[in-house]
Amino acid sequence: MKYPLILKWSITDECNLRCKHCFRSERSKTIERTEIDLLIDDFAKNKVACVALTGGEPLLHKDFLYIINTLHKHKIYTEVATNGILLDKEIVKYLCNKNISRIQVSVDGTNDETNDFIRGKGTYTKIIEAIKLLKYYNIEVTAAVTLNHLNVGFIDEFVLLKKLINIDYLRFELYVPVNDDLYNLRLLSEDINNIGHSISKYRMDSSIVFPGLSKGISCGAGTSMCMINTDLTISPCDLLCDEIRSSQKISKFNSMKKVWNNDEVIVKWRKNVFVGCKAAALKNNDKTDPYMEVYLIE
Repeated sequence: MKYPLILKWSITDECNLRCKHCFRSERSKTIERTEIDLLIDDFAKNKVACVALTGGEPLLHKDFLYIINTLHKHKIYTEVATNGILLDKEIVKYLCNKNISRIQVSVDGTNDETNDFIRGKGTYTKIIEAIKLLKYYNIEVTAAVTLNHLNVGFIDEFVLLKKLINIDYLRFELYVPVNDDLYNLRLLSEDINNIGHSISKYRMDSSIVFPGLSKGISCGAGTSMCMINTDLTISPCDLLCDEIRSSQKISKFNSMKKVWNNDEVIVKWRKNVFVGCKAAALKNNDKTDPYMEVYLIE
């Protein structure tokens, strides 16, 4: 693929939370206005299918609304991944007016106790309020849950929460211990079995998305999608932004397409064959990661 279909774009590394499962190390870099214009022109020229704004917390960027407006002018389908804390009526109305039809909000528990242990005190209430506000303005909401050892037993409760506050999509992701597992969030084999049972239970509901626990499923990292970092390098996915970055940077004289197709780091990455999550395998310096092997179903 000569140009990625889906781009995750980290517009800032700054974040107002310090979630216990977070894999990011950089907290200060942010993209500048000239770089914003350069990238969006590149996206438009190459007819990218979707741009997902992320971070850090994207709403912390001083030019967040400018970015939304510029993407809208170029008729680029845009999604936003946020922790929801900074969403207010003014911002949500603006997003609605710019045809931002779907927002992803992260939530990691169905009550204060579980969610706030991971995401910080008082965050659960603010997250639920943000979701309700988005729904009031008819914006589709994807609630993103990172399943870990502490919350994996509450999948049914997450489904109930989805129904109670009219969440459109519920997407479960797996906690990957890219960094040291200081808070014992690492999924155990029995946790994976629990997820497997839930996949069977809710398999007919297309609004509930589980991770693929199969060796035959590819996430598309570095092949159909990638992450653009705040320093204008690219990574195969957001989990790998600290581990794998292109040796070249996107610039006026070095297009996104050129970096994607020719950078030695990215090209080498595509040739690797991994079993399980590529991010976890890379962290362990092994193409077959023993931790992620337990996730896989033949």
